[in-house]
Amino acid sequence: MSTFPTSATHSNALATPDVDAEIRVVHEEATHRSGLSEFGPQDYLPPMRMLVQEINKIARCEAGKNFWREELIGTLMARAAREKRWKEYPDWQGKKISKPLIICGLPRTGTTALHKVMSIDPQFQGLENW
Repeated sequence: MSTFPTSATHSNALATPDVDAEIRVVHEEATHRSGLSEFGPQDYLPPMRMLVQEINKIARCEAGKNFWREELIGTLMARAAREKRWKEYPDWQGKKISKPLIICGLPRTGTTALHKVMSIDPQFQGLENW
């Protein structure tokens, strides 16, 4: 499991050229906000490093960097929540999905609202970060 230490400093994670430091601060902020620090297998870190490097190259203003920083933090919080739930319900691995229900539609037609309402029912799995 991937665990990153928390600190009292929650600065703009995409402001420095040190990508690993930026990634650490984003993890710290996700931990600070969610109270969770287990992010699962670290196979996501190499692509995350590439993404942060590109953001540093193309972001033209602090608002752009902050937008992507918040996206990364939200994704990490969802990942940590998933890890927590997988530990709480280890029998998920033995479950077979025989009839998946997929919601799709045009933008602004209520698909997200439908998804959120349906995810209240325990027979459905809602997405953590959508």
